[in-house]
Amino acid sequence: PAVAPGGDHLLVAGESALLYSLSIRPLEVAAVTFTEHPAGSVAVPLLTMGGLVLLCENDQLESCRLRSWDAARPQEPLVEANVVRIEGQVVDRPVLRGAQLVVASTGERLTAYTVSDNPEKKGLALVGVYKIQDGYGGPMQLALGPDQQFWLASSAFRRFQVLNDSIRLDQNSTAPGIASQPLQ
Repeated sequence: PAVAPGGDHLLVAGESALLYSLSIRPLEVAAVTFTEHPAGSVAVPLLTMGGLVLLCENDQLESCRLRSWDAARPQEPLVEANVVRIEGQVVDRPVLRGAQLVVASTGERLTAYTVSDNPEKKGLALVGVYKIQDGYGGPMQLALGPDQQFWLASSAFRRFQVLNDSIRLDQNSTAPGIASQPLQ
């Protein structure tokens, strides 16, 4: 589950079509949001992003919908802030540092967003997309670092930098091999 802003509610995606908001004390269902996501389409846990929560919905074979929901009032049904579609399915948890979100999807694709819970620009704003190669089907582990950098362990260990409008691979930091443990 994801902890809602304020820390007094948990948000949980149901097997299909629903998001549940649970109050912590007492532990009970506070609200239910109808999302229409198909059974089995949510492969990663919800991610809290300030006043928003991210639902990665693998609703099609070759793509995924990233749906951000306004979670400022978790005792009421959540309101969808925005929806973006990316290529590939999301099977590894996205990572967030500050307002920078990086999502890894199948086919070794990386997509970076800026997250805003500002009422005028609520949701995800695309920064850039980077595609490494086709054919790798294993886990992709991300770790965000300082200065808009992040590391990816997949078919190799690589360092990237998120620029204003793109993602750039650091050619000097690639180490071939498959990671056996998550990045720390």
